[in-house]
Amino acid sequence: MQAFILLAKDYPHIHWLVIGDGPEKTVLQNMAREANVSERVHFAGFRKDVPRCLQAMDTFISPSYSEGLGLSLLEAMAAKKPVISTMVGGISDFLVDYLNGLVISTKNPEEIRQNVVILMEDEGLRTKLAEAGYKTVKEEYTLTHMAMKTKELYRKLIRAK
Repeated sequence: MQAFILLAKDYPHIHWLVIGDGPEKTVLQNMAREANVSERVHFAGFRKDVPRCLQAMDTFISPSYSEGLGLSLLEAMAAKKPVISTMVGGISDFLVDYLNGLVISTKNPEEIRQNVVILMEDEGLRTKLAEAGYKTVKEEYTLTHMAMKTKELYRKLIRAK
């Protein structure tokens, strides 16, 4: 929210779509109201149609402090959205700065703002990151690929016995 508030000052057309629910929702709503940007922040809540929601976005941002695999990021990449994310948990296994996404440090709203501005101003980079992200998912994270990797691991474990 802090990054969005910074962006909102200079970019009156920008909106923020928040998907999901959690204990911080009320805090975020209050922050938006106090900064006079609440009409540009859209809290969609828990959704079962995330792929459809992703189509409404120009950029996907994940400023997480903690993640497992980073499935939401993979979903955004599969939807051909350029991504900006912290490098936490399993995200470091697939996200490469300026190759298939932009990497930010945790708890740094100004860095998020800077990266959003970079993507708003550089259509070529947006397209490059979106295409490379899509390729990453299609080559490494499809159900077929994951099943093959699991089968390969089982065979390796059986041979080791």
